[in-house]
Amino acid sequence: MKTCGQHNDRVTIERAIIGCVLYDDSTLHDLLEIGLDETWFVDGSCRRTIELSLDRISNGKHTDAIVASKILTDIDDDWFDGCIDISVVPSFALEYGHMLRGYEVTSRGEMMGTSLVSRAKHTKPDGADELLAWIDRAAASVSVGNVQPKKTSETIMAEIEAELDDPAKIKFIDWPLECLNKEIGRITNEVIWISALPSLGKTALVTQWGQRLAELGVMSAIASLETPKKNIIWRQISQYGRMNTFHIKQGRGTPRDITKAKEAMRRISPLTIIEDGGKSIEQVKAWARDVHKQGAKIIMIDNTRWITVGGANGRVDGTATISSGMKSIRDELGIPIVVLHHSRIDSNGKEDVSWSADIRRDTDMLLFLRKNEDKTQAIDQYTRYPRLCSELHVDKSRDGPSGMDVHMEFHNDMILFDEWRD
Repeated sequence: MKTCGQHNDRVTIERAIIGCVLYDDSTLHDLLEIGLDETWFVDGSCRRTIELSLDRISNGKHTDAIVASKILTDIDDDWFDGCIDISVVPSFALEYGHMLRGYEVTSRGEMMGTSLVSRAKHTKPDGADELLAWIDRAAASVSVGNVQPKKTSETIMAEIEAELDDPAKIKFIDWPLECLNKEIGRITNEVIWISALPSLGKTALVTQWGQRLAELGVMSAIASLETPKKNIIWRQISQYGRMNTFHIKQGRGTPRDITKAKEAMRRISPLTIIEDGGKSIEQVKAWARDVHKQGAKIIMIDNTRWITVGGANGRVDGTATISSGMKSIRDELGIPIVVLHHSRIDSNGKEDVSWSADIRRDTDMLLFLRKNEDKTQAIDQYTRYPRLCSELHVDKSRDGPSGMDVHMEFHNDMILFDEWRD
């Protein structure tokens, strides 16, 4: 446990950072480069002030001691002035940020050590491998922030010039269907939120995505926080075998169906890593680091409802933390992060993301998966077995086209999507 003196020293560093930010909030850009976020702050007033500053700078607004004192009225004005006095000069902000990162790493290390002692005492010999796996994940969670040196403008321009001369140098990730590649554009290292009402195929889409990438030799990782791994494997069997597995799972499959299912199961690629069960936001980050080390080039998280955030004040606050967390994972690992999320219908009948406006701010791409009622109903009038038309609506794309719908055919019996052909 930390001594009182150590705790006070940490709070002094936190207040020094606040002082730098209040004196010159442009220092936040340097602090964000090393991964600083509000979870590093243990002092309540410091955390609230940094949250305010981060929120305002993301919306292009300035923050200083006067602004902060007018918004955070329960914090004494002298406290803000004291933070500025401690900070000395704003140019020290980055040094303070590295010191605070050190405090956070050691704090997490102490907590991991305490948990390890407890787990080790209660682990039987046959559970040694499980304990080792836990240690690996826990150790990854201790690493916070980003200590990689920043690239100079010259270095970045050299990279761009090399990509212009040879587009093959760009590390593109394909979508599960070619129509999505064509209309939305292949992805590189975006944060992508896919939102939908329940039972419209979010999980089917990412499962199929993993299959498609495996066919291209690309490793992907799916955190199936909502659906058990066994159910995901059944979906993979349906997709790899392009077959309806309902009767088999009911124990009524024909010998031919069972043979086909076994053949499909043998085709399931180990390049798709699947992890099930709910997680905290810190466990999600640790798992992401772990699968990235294994070679995963894209991480898909299904879905945010099953991510817990310690200390969150309600679902809105928790979702905001998750949203910023997804961005920090992307920034740390440099690979695409795909997040599945529930949508809602507002009082005006418009579909929007649930629980947090921060998602729109943080994400590079916001998509809505929907059922196209018009196309499905039009076909339903003429056939006994209607084709189901789904669409992926591009609501936001930071670097690409937006405002359009990409139509797909959804095969409910095989739980997969195909190109839509009129």
